[in-house]
Amino acid sequence: MELAREEENAVDGNSGEALATAYRILVAIGEATGAKRLVPAKWAHISGVNYNTIGDGGMRFLEKFSTSAKFAVKTTINPMGYDRGKPEDVPYSFQEKQENIASSYERMGSTPSFTCTPYEVFDVPQKGTVVSFA
Repeated sequence: MELAREEENAVDGNSGEALATAYRILVAIGEATGAKRLVPAKWAHISGVNYNTIGDGGMRFLEKFSTSAKFAVKTTINPMGYDRGKPEDVPYSFQEKQENIASSYERMGSTPSFTCTPYEVFDVPQKGTVVSFA
């Protein structure tokens, strides 16, 4: 996959380990899907929010990653694994883990939208709205 000099430097860790990890993940996904290059984005939306989906491993990764990582563009996040308005319906241990995940994303600067349709709630830029591969 073709990378710009700035992207290569980030992959090499010249801008910190958090950014290097993020770029390595993007490059791996891009290579797996046959992408030629990365394209600029103005908005990102994250789906790995539900504890049922990412489990303890994902939660631990986010805890550590969020100590130094910050989103570079506006970032919204998918729904959590329970309704905060009805916490009595969910075991407290699950709520704690789910809140840990939400807090990690908030530390990185996400908008705690908890929706799978952010374009229905926010004014989404018309160009470059999604991190994608070309």
